[in-house]
Amino acid sequence: PSFLHMEDWSAFIHYYIQSRNVDVVMNISSYYGYYLLPWLRKEFPDLGILDCVHAEGKYWRAGGYPRVSAVVDSVVEKTFVTNEYTRQIMVSNYGKPIEKTQVIYTGIDATYFDPAGTNGTDIRRKLRIQEKSPVVLFLCRIAAEKRPFLMLEIAKAAQQRIPGICFLVVGDGPQLGELRKEIQRQHLEKTVYVTGRQ
Repeated sequence: PSFLHMEDWSAFIHYYIQSRNVDVVMNISSYYGYYLLPWLRKEFPDLGILDCVHAEGKYWRAGGYPRVSAVVDSVVEKTFVTNEYTRQIMVSNYGKPIEKTQVIYTGIDATYFDPAGTNGTDIRRKLRIQEKSPVVLFLCRIAAEKRPFLMLEIAKAAQQRIPGICFLVVGDGPQLGELRKEIQRQHLEKTVYVTGRQ
């Protein structure tokens, strides 16, 4: 939206595919993109069309992206799914052919993020978290589908069972402000630490 008005998106995408000789298009979490796929298949019959689905999303549009992906399956060569649970929902609930799906787990650089290489001293010092306190990382976009308020309930229950436990919330999103207010309202400032986007 900060680049073009919505009414110009399809023309620009068409221009970009044509002018750059694009061979493959991959749709990831774009509802608008799913609407374009049948038209792109008509305009570019040889274009490879892929999509990637991250989660079930039954609370959104009667099934979320798994359902939408299944609806446009006839124009998609392959659907990558980031977990087996969501893949099974796509197949059993929405009729997605299993042979057109592949699970590819969201990966990280295991060497760079090796916990043996750091003990988290800097972040603990910055947030005044005791060295022996267990820390639970809640790393995501702070939005309804990630259920940040359920995380607060879990933090509250864990706090009663595990002395000194801390929850570290890393990320930004539409519910970040509301989450911060709820942490204050429930007096969880010494249990749930919010760093925002990092």
